[in-house]
Amino acid sequence: MNGTAIQKAREYIQETNPDIPIPEKSYLVLFSPRSGSTLLSNCLEKIGFGRPIEAFNSHLNFRKSLNWEIDFSDPHEYFKKAFLYQTVNGVMGMKLSFIQFKLFLENARKLLSGLTEEFDDSEIVEIFFHEVKYIFIQRRKKVKQAISLAKGIQNGIWFEEEGQDSEYKKYLLPTVYNRDQIECCFDTSLTNDIFWQHYLRKNNLSALNIYYEDLDSNFIEQMSKVYEFLNIEDKEIIAPQLRKQSNKQSEDWESRFISQTSWFKDPEINQAYIKGDLETLYDLRCKMIISEREMARWRSMPINRYKKIRTFAFRVRRKLTSLKNQVGRDAVN
Repeated sequence: MNGTAIQKAREYIQETNPDIPIPEKSYLVLFSPRSGSTLLSNCLEKIGFGRPIEAFNSHLNFRKSLNWEIDFSDPHEYFKKAFLYQTVNGVMGMKLSFIQFKLFLENARKLLSGLTEEFDDSEIVEIFFHEVKYIFIQRRKKVKQAISLAKGIQNGIWFEEEGQDSEYKKYLLPTVYNRDQIECCFDTSLTNDIFWQHYLRKNNLSALNIYYEDLDSNFIEQMSKVYEFLNIEDKEIIAPQLRKQSNKQSEDWESRFISQTSWFKDPEINQAYIKGDLETLYDLRCKMIISEREMARWRSMPINRYKKIRTFAFRVRRKLTSLKNQVGRDAVN
C-alpha cells in the first residue's frame, strides 16, 4: 500500500467532507448471509464497541427499519449517516457481504473523484477505515447455510430474539422446499466466502477467522478470541439472546436436498465438503456448472436440435450430387 497517498486521500476527505468521521479504531466483519454475523456483531454492539450493521445493504426495507430517509444518490449524505450510526465510543464497525462491499467501493470512489491517484480496493478501505481490522466469519456446513438463506428469502425472517412474540408468523406464508433454490443459495454462499478469501490473500491482509459452528457451540471461547484480536479489555462477553432459526424442518430439508442432488454424491465434492475445503469445493462446482451450461447450450442449438434431419438432408443431397455427376460422366463416355 502507498501510505503517503492514502494519508493524503484521507486528508482530502476530511477537508471536502469534514462531517464524515474517520475514527482511529475500526473493524469490518466480512460475511456471507446466514453465517452467524449477527450473533457476533450483536455482542460487540452491546458492549459499545462500535455498532456493526449492514450499512451498505441496498434493500429499501433495511433503510426503512433504521428510519434512514436517504439513498445512494448522494454518497456524502449516505457516508455521513452510515459512519456516524456505526461509530460508538470512537470505534466504528461495519458488516459487509461482497455485494455490499462493491456498493461501498463505488460510492467511496465518487467521494474521491477529485483526486488524480488511482487506489485499489484495499487502499480505499484503508482511507476510510484507519488501521482497519478484519474479522472473517464463515459457516462450514454450506447446505445448512443455504437452507437458512432460502427460508429467509421466502419468509423475510432474518433473526429473532428470545422471548419475542411469534404471533406475527401466523400471517406469513409457510416456507416451501425447493431444491433448485437451495442449490442457488449454496452456490451464492460459497461464492461469497471465496470472494473474501481471494480479497484477503490478494492484498496480503490478515484476518481473524471465525466459524459459525464454533461460535454456536462455544460462544464465550470464540468471542474471547474476537476481544483479544480487537484489543477489547475489561468488557463482559454478553451472549445475544437470539432465537435459533434452524428447526426440524431445516433438518428434513437438508436430508432431502442431499439425497436429491446428484453432484453431492461425487466423491471429490463430498470429501471437500466434509473437510470444509471451500476452495476445492468452489473449483469443482464451477467446473460442473460450466460443463452443464456448455452441454445445455449445445443441446439447445438449432444446429444440434435438428441434427437427424440435417444429417438425412445432407446424405440425400450428397447422393443426388453423386448420381448427377455419374450421369454426367456417362454422357461424356
